[in-house]
Amino acid sequence: MDLIHDEDRKRRLRILEERIQDPRSKGNIDSLLDTVQALHTDCDHPAIKKLKNVEVYLNRYDDFASDIINLRMKTDDFEHIKVIGRGAFGKVQLVRHKYTRQVYAMKRLCKADLIKRSDSAFFWEERHIMAHAKSEWIVQLHLRFKMRNIYTW
Repeated sequence: MDLIHDEDRKRRLRILEERIQDPRSKGNIDSLLDTVQALHTDCDHPAIKKLKNVEVYLNRYDDFASDIINLRMKTDDFEHIKVIGRGAFGKVQLVRHKYTRQVYAMKRLCKADLIKRSDSAFFWEERHIMAHAKSEWIVQLHLRFKMRNIYTW
């Protein structure tokens, strides 16, 4: 009987691992790390920190959340070269990675402006296409960042 339960547990773990490793999955590793980072940031508010469960969560996961924030790629890892375009949602900058010296286009969008606009669905569709398309004619999304008030990719 224990063998059956163990095989079922292994099967379930394999499914979870596949979803975590699949960049198209809503539960991919970047999404999970984003969730931990966002939850930690949202809980780290004076009014919310007073709740006992929130305080316990912050005490338990503060170091882990800090490691996520410090170890993940961030906009500070790039040096700004120049603005190469402006649009309805934000601007596109030419940037260079400080370590590899590789040059990228970085799109920066204001979250508040996106929320206000009724056509913000186009923003999400564009991001999805850039993240998943495999075409020489479509710019590929390499990285994306979430900061408090800005979406960047």
